[in-house]
Amino acid sequence: MTDLRRQAVVQPGVAVIDMPTQAQHTRVYDDYLFAVGTSRGADLSYCAVSLFGPRRIIDKLVKGLSLLP
Repeated sequence: MTDLRRQAVVQPGVAVIDMPTQAQHTRVYDDYLFAVGTSRGADLSYCAVSLFGPRRIIDKLVKGLSLLP
């Protein structure tokens, strides 16, 4: 998922919405901000990544992963 995110953020017209693992392990927003803020970008892992943008670009990025309608 990290590779997909890395490829998507450089695409023009594509919005990337992250759900890092830290969001699933904290219940208080300030704790989440601290956990993400003290992590190096390379150390973040993701539960989910949402991509919004032109269909042809998204299709090329996800290569056969099913999309939500």
